[in-house]
Amino acid sequence: MTGISPLQWLLHQRILRAQRLLENTELSVDVIARQVGFAAAVSLRPAFRRIVGMSAQDYRAAFRARTLRQSRRESIEEPSECGSE
Repeated sequence: MTGISPLQWLLHQRILRAQRLLENTELSVDVIARQVGFAAAVSLRPAFRRIVGMSAQDYRAAFRARTLRQSRRESIEEPSECGSE
């Protein structure tokens, strides 16, 4: 990213890290907020919503639903090994 202040860059980095933690852990938003550098979830929530366009909880749910759909689609699309010889 160019043309943004160092503070904005840092905020975006924190939000990106929060997204990865929401995707890959069961940590609460409160714990994630502290791990990525916010004093509390009350500080993370509005920044997350402004940058990502949805709440952290909604992001986690949407990510999991998308991942589940993709894995189902991939399991349907995989060719069967039966009769391949």
